[in-house]
Amino acid sequence: MSLRASSIVFAGLVACAILLLVGRAAVTVRDAELSDFRCFYEGGRLVRLGLDPYDRATWASVLEADPERHPPCAETFYYPLWTAMAMVPLSVLPEPAALAAWEVVLFGCLLGGVALLARAWPMLGGHKLLLPILLWSQPTFSAIANAQLGPVVFFGLASLALALERGRERAAAVAWCILLIKPNIIPLALIGLPLLRSRRFAIAVVALGSLILLASLALVPSWPLDVLRVIFGQQLLVDRDLGTLSALAIVLGLPSFVGMLAAVLALVGFVALLPRRPLRGRELVAVLAVASFLITPYARPPWVITVLSLVGAPLAAHVLIPIATAALTAYALRKLGSDPAKLIAEPASLRRPSTRERTSR
Repeated sequence: MSLRASSIVFAGLVACAILLLVGRAAVTVRDAELSDFRCFYEGGRLVRLGLDPYDRATWASVLEADPERHPPCAETFYYPLWTAMAMVPLSVLPEPAALAAWEVVLFGCLLGGVALLARAWPMLGGHKLLLPILLWSQPTFSAIANAQLGPVVFFGLASLALALERGRERAAAVAWCILLIKPNIIPLALIGLPLLRSRRFAIAVVALGSLILLASLALVPSWPLDVLRVIFGQQLLVDRDLGTLSALAIVLGLPSFVGMLAAVLALVGFVALLPRRPLRGRELVAVLAVASFLITPYARPPWVITVLSLVGAPLAAHVLIPIATAALTAYALRKLGSDPAKLIAEPASLRRPSTRERTSR
């Protein structure tokens, strides 16, 4: 395919995807009371008013104000308080306007994340291949349709990979803080990166994380206990509607701990498949993110779930896709690491000079 033809195909795919996503975002804004954004918006509004979003009576008063609206969250706000704090600026606006602004933020995170990821990890086709894949994916559609936090986490991971790859520990620590907006998606990345990277990066993470934690505790001192109470009350490990190995075990008539054991074994197998060499910053971000999807119910498969749903196996899709992603990630890292020349046209700015290059200067 000629360069001009490929550019036309790229522009067409991106334009059509954006048009469809903008249309879906408009529907979400129109039906603002039905989206997941209500939970974030009400949490931010209560924090702005100096109220406790984890207080059940306070949260119930939000529901009673308009019983016809879709309830935000369940019985109380169940995200970390700093998530509500991040939503305070949007809570100043009326809810539909705030939701429209939030959709713009999500689009910006998607586009910005692709740009950063393409710079952090040069790949076949670059952004011209990655951007259409991302925009046409089911997770992107779901995030825009429900005004979810996934694009923000994607942007945080992409910026973190680029900052670590270029040795900018302070910038990487700021990117790490972005992941805190929904820490239950990628817990291993949040915990593992400070432990496995440089001491300077770990110190910066601890410093920024402590500031965020202290600021949140100053507003609601008891919020960590409230969040833990909600998490354990949800009993996610015995919820058969989530895409986890525990849910699959329950559906098959087995105890949920069998699924938990299978998740641990899958994680051990993934680690065993990784190459026996030090991982670069961008590789470590990818590995820890994928590893998180093996143990959390937040990895959503692409459109293939529709096909498997037609044959009565939607839960199998939710379980198999993260496992397949982990296997492919390990395979790719081993293949790339076996021959340095296969690192797909790595820019000179990201590549250490060879001994011959250093001595010839």
